[in-house]
Amino acid sequence: MRQRASHWTVTRAFGFFGTVPVNIAWSWSARSPDGNTVAINWWRDEIGRDSSGKLVFDTRNCDPLHVWRDRLGNRQRIRDLAWARDNCNGLFRVVWCKVSNPAPTVRKVVERHPDANLRMRLKELNESTGEFYAVHE
Repeated sequence: MRQRASHWTVTRAFGFFGTVPVNIAWSWSARSPDGNTVAINWWRDEIGRDSSGKLVFDTRNCDPLHVWRDRLGNRQRIRDLAWARDNCNGLFRVVWCKVSNPAPTVRKVVERHPDANLRMRLKELNESTGEFYAVHE
């Protein structure tokens, strides 16, 4: 049975890929128990494309970095992205998130769903700040 986007919980959305978040209250990413899969939240309002039209996930030079840099979710996402880089050929899955208002620094998710068809490949990761760049595989 396909769930509507707005009814996916954190656990079920990450669980779609067999991944388990460290904490459902603050996790921005998750990893499978066998270590073969990493999944990352991606805000719908932050979709980007490169010059060829390819989907890119780019948080480099992103404002307000000082607000989210040291958050627990970002620190865990850094560990999960480094794991994907080192153990999954840089590949990770995406859980799309839509917010009620994209302006606030603390965002409230109003819809969430896993993307069964999208795989991203990590190209750059700043393990100090959490900024990264990935492209659609």
